[in-house]
Amino acid sequence: MSLFRRTAQAIALGIAALSGAALAQPAPERMNYTLPWLPVGDYAYYTAGVANGFYREEGIDLTINRGFGSIDVVNKLAAGAFTLGEADISAIIAGRVRQNIPVRCIAANQTMNPHALLVLEGSGINTMKDLEGRSIATQPGNAMLLFFPLIAAANNIDVSRVRVINVEAAAMAGMLLNGRADAAAFFATNTDFLNRQAQQIGRQVKALRYADYGVQIYAQCIAATEEAIAQRGDLLRRVVRATIRARLWARDNPEETARMHVRRFPEVNYDDALMSWRAAIPYIFNANTDRDGQGQFNAALLESTYRTVATAQQLDPGYDWRTLVDTSLLAR
Repeated sequence: MSLFRRTAQAIALGIAALSGAALAQPAPERMNYTLPWLPVGDYAYYTAGVANGFYREEGIDLTINRGFGSIDVVNKLAAGAFTLGEADISAIIAGRVRQNIPVRCIAANQTMNPHALLVLEGSGINTMKDLEGRSIATQPGNAMLLFFPLIAAANNIDVSRVRVINVEAAAMAGMLLNGRADAAAFFATNTDFLNRQAQQIGRQVKALRYADYGVQIYAQCIAATEEAIAQRGDLLRRVVRATIRARLWARDNPEETARMHVRRFPEVNYDDALMSWRAAIPYIFNANTDRDGQGQFNAALLESTYRTVATAQQLDPGYDWRTLVDTSLLAR
């Protein structure tokens, strides 16, 4: 056999071997993941993880779905509609204590809560105590309203002197900006969005954050059923690993993260996505995550979170708060 034929044969065998190896690779596992709400920029790091191939490198084909609130996420996880989702820990607490829904947090997302009341600069409201004799616009059942009695107790506020105005969610910003309410119950991450509207009429909005006035709790987390944790632990571990990697990348590359997000969700405006993601970063990366690590829960803060939610929602104070989370799938 000539040198040319031997070389050609070797190349052909090499190509065949590579093709066989490629064919032997298992197909990525499909994962339907639900957000707690619309795919706003707060959740752009998931999109960045997909676009950068972080999930595919873990053998996962991740599909991101919009949500309809954290309570809905918990119920759909329990019903098997999704394997994983993001939900507020308060919804998981209520579901477990009231209905014995077997859903747990498997990784922390927001390790500082963004609950707040937004007020206008120059309104004379500079602290929570200044809300006495004023009004708050909120939607019925709003989490900020549920926690406000605890804020009042911690800051010596006479709640009988604070008027609550229940309105549709879409009307809350207008109530504040037009002076028909002195405060509005929003997450602090919405401050920049409202400021953009406020500046058009020569006003400025600022946030009174609950975390600065005595209510410091965990907020959103990655959640799964106990059955999924037990039976699909390796898959969930890989999703969490890719997600934490995506968060870190998105933190360091916010502009590209926003561009990736709007390519995947063209209904989202680039400036809005970038503004929203930047506003979300301090609630995902902060002193708590510096101390405990990405995704981890601190026992003292977890217990405090349960006590706070249980008091606000009148839940069993003796419930075992340790059962709210399972961090066995996190890298150590």
